[in-house]
Amino acid sequence: MSELQRQVMDIIEEMPEEDLKVLVNFMQIFIQPNNKPLADAHSAGKALKRIGIAEGEELYAPDYDIDEYNGEIAKMFGVV
Repeated sequence: MSELQRQVMDIIEEMPEEDLKVLVNFMQIFIQPNNKPLADAHSAGKALKRIGIAEGEELYAPDYDIDEYNGEIAKMFGVV
């Protein structure tokens, strides 16, 4: 085992379980096994997690006026 591999193992051994899950997910997504293209690596049934606002997800109260402060924001940027 190389010194670099030992360093990686030392770091991994100290990681909490939740961080290990994130690391494994990262490796499955971004490290291409057997030099396969990324699309082929995901064809085994793993769905990609959407980044950003998911359709149908409520991020603010239904009665909140999202445009309420548009005028003040425009003034801050010199538009008005």
